Amino acid sequence: MDGKSLQASTNSSYIPTAISSMSDEEHSEGEEAGGDNSPLLSRQQPAGPLGTRRCPEDSYNLVYIIFFMMGIGSLLPWNVFITAKQYWLYKLSNNSSPAGQEEPHNDLSDYFESYISIASTIPSVLCLILNYLLVNRYYMDLAAAPFSESNSHTSSSDSSDVSVPPLRPILKKTWVLGACVFYVFFISIMIFPAVSSGIQSMNKDSGNPLTTTYFVPLTSFLLYNVADFCGRQVTAWLQVPGPTSRVLPLLVISRTVLVPLFMFCNYQPRYHLHNVFFAHDLFPVVFICLLGISNGYLGTLPMIYGPKVVPRELAEPAGVIMSFFLTLGLAVGSAVSVALVHCI
Repeated sequence: MDGKSLQASTNSSYIPTAISSMSDEEHSEGEEAGGDNSPLLSRQQPAGPLGTRRCPEDSYNLVYIIFFMMGIGSLLPWNVFITAKQYWLYKLSNNSSPAGQEEPHNDLSDYFESYISIASTIPSVLCLILNYLLVNRYYMDLAAAPFSESNSHTSSSDSSDVSVPPLRPILKKTWVLGACVFYVFFISIMIFPAVSSGIQSMNKDSGNPLTTTYFVPLTSFLLYNVADFCGRQVTAWLQVPGPTSRVLPLLVISRTVLVPLFMFCNYQPRYHLHNVFFAHDLFPVVFICLLGISNGYLGTLPMIYGPKVVPRELAEPAGVIMSFFLTLGLAVGSAVSVALVHCI
């Protein structure tokens, strides 16, 4: 990806840091030479209605309200399931032992969060594949529609060739960003909630509700979601590093160190790694903050950049592909979390 080839999408205020100063003639020569400046669709294809139509006005912020409601509708059930872990373990254990007695550990109790994560992410992956093939097929048909009756025959004959967005050239532009999104959420879902919700307070026997009843809900669930929200919100004001910077993949890879940090906190029960190196309640608090902030910031940046490193007519399918990388990272990370919990 060359920084000079970045183009802002029609619905974005993002301005590339490096803007090409070539004239129209030089730009045309670059396209004919097959350089990186050439559009992904053939030059005979019109830019599409979305590239020329005036952006509609959202007077009452209905778009934001709709996305807000969609977020609540998808995340509220998920958080209800993972937060009420003890409730579901009791309901599914078929155990009649009196309250307060230690329940025997089984496969379901040890890997409950991992199974929930797998069950929620695999359908998302399948739906995103269908979305790319079906929804964007309709979108590309609109983009190839004629602007006048004079070129209706030419456009209709060419539209059949681009009824599905070209996957390979989009991946050529976005594969690094997609890999970053994949790895960010791969690490996050591998730790949260499968490992983080199993970390108990070192002062659990003190009887303090903050170290018993509310320790996991506060440190694991509430703190992670607040930190994740803060990380995402920062991207509205700060977008560093840029889409072509090598620092972005390095920061993403550096999150791998969070895995052993959580493994050597006071996770219970422990079957293989019996040593607890971070034997203080402050350590999981700091680690969960780092996990949430880095997930929100480094996970949002590539999602912002992805649709803007491709031509305008391919911004929407590029966004779907970036969402696919995100969900795929969640699905694979959920499966790996089973092995991670087993190792502890």
